[in-house]
Amino acid sequence: MTGTTPIPRREFLERAAVAGGLVGGLAASLPAAAWARVPGANEVMSIGVIGCGPRGQQLARQFRLRGEAKSVSVVRVCDVYRPRLRAATEMLGLDATGGTMEYREIIDDPNIDAVVIATPDHWHAKMSIEALEAGKAVFVETPLSHTIEQAVAIRDAVDRTGGTFAVAAQRCSQDRFWQLRQALAEQRIGRVTWSQGSFAINGRIPMFARPKEGGVSPNLRANEFVWWDRWLGTEWDLAPDTPLSEDRFFRYQKYYDYSNGMAGELLFGVLAPMLLSIAGARGEQPRRVVSGGGLYNFFDGRETPDQLMAVLDFPGEHSIVMAASGTSSKGLEMTFRGRHGYATVNDDVVRLQEDGAFYPEFRKGSKDMIDAGMSRDAKGRWIPTPPAGEVGYELEIGKRPDVINNFIESVRGEADPDCGIDLAFAAMLGARMMAEGLRLNQVMLWDKDAQAMASV
Repeated sequence: MTGTTPIPRREFLERAAVAGGLVGGLAASLPAAAWARVPGANEVMSIGVIGCGPRGQQLARQFRLRGEAKSVSVVRVCDVYRPRLRAATEMLGLDATGGTMEYREIIDDPNIDAVVIATPDHWHAKMSIEALEAGKAVFVETPLSHTIEQAVAIRDAVDRTGGTFAVAAQRCSQDRFWQLRQALAEQRIGRVTWSQGSFAINGRIPMFARPKEGGVSPNLRANEFVWWDRWLGTEWDLAPDTPLSEDRFFRYQKYYDYSNGMAGELLFGVLAPMLLSIAGARGEQPRRVVSGGGLYNFFDGRETPDQLMAVLDFPGEHSIVMAASGTSSKGLEMTFRGRHGYATVNDDVVRLQEDGAFYPEFRKGSKDMIDAGMSRDAKGRWIPTPPAGEVGYELEIGKRPDVINNFIESVRGEADPDCGIDLAFAAMLGARMMAEGLRLNQVMLWDKDAQAMASV
């Protein structure tokens, strides 16, 4: 391994033993820590942020902006890359004690109520579990984890500790999906059996290849120092031991060691609100996933694909078609289909439209929302008015707390997380199965009883 460990080796190992770790991606079962103090509405909630890359700094800034209004304060930050750590502490106006390279200093701090985790995916599970065991509320960036085994371990830790846990899936906090959930639950378009969603992006800069923020150095005294051993997490089997690499550090989404590529970074955030809409706040776990795609555009040494197409089948007798691509900005229109009609989601417009063959059922189920009836034609025959297939309407979309405010309210016991552990777990199964299906060129199956993924 390269680099210098910024804390003594003995202390490093002692802390690791106390905090617990992931062995082969699974968390050891630890006794629940003392319950976190739940801040009241007028009590300042102290927040620590682990991971100060672009997304981590954005989240830290958003929490800081809510300071007085929501009684929250970002008091400590952590990153293993010195330039990012310096930038974050300066942005937040923290003193020298407010920044650390050792994430366990944040988790062990008794004055911190909630931990925001915005690290690469392969670290999400270990940090989330240790924070929950320490009695902290946890807000983790998408996706939930890197592997399914890690997702199971987080879910078990949430159940074991009873702690507040939320994933920063922004769409799940948008009212359009909650209104759609209500409409689908009322079967206004009939029972949903086929849906589709996508994430399409096209630009001069290849996907997941944003410009590097600077150089990296294994020298502890260098301004560009990165604690590479810790970033990898090889000691806990989080990732293989590899030489220091700027590309892997700044563009980890390109590599399977740390990410599921488009399936995790992009489609997780599409699948979660779709499952919310179809199945409710707990989502539904897929039973089979078939994937296609590959590397069609960006030949820069990356491992994860730049195009992914998949079909996810669910026990509730419905399928979701998903697509992600770096070829075009024109993706699939998010659509939910039932026998009586279909629903489309575009920006803040959710429209329900009848299927002509089943106009009587659609109109009966939505009679409170439409103006339609029957009239006689020139020959005296009763016909639908407007004609069959032409009736539709838009749902009324209101305002909900955004994903950050929802988390703050959840910590205070005023709300449930919009993307809690069950919904996040279901979406993570889909994301990982999509990625592994393409990587292995196999059909992926989920054995709910055994809580394990298999392939055929």
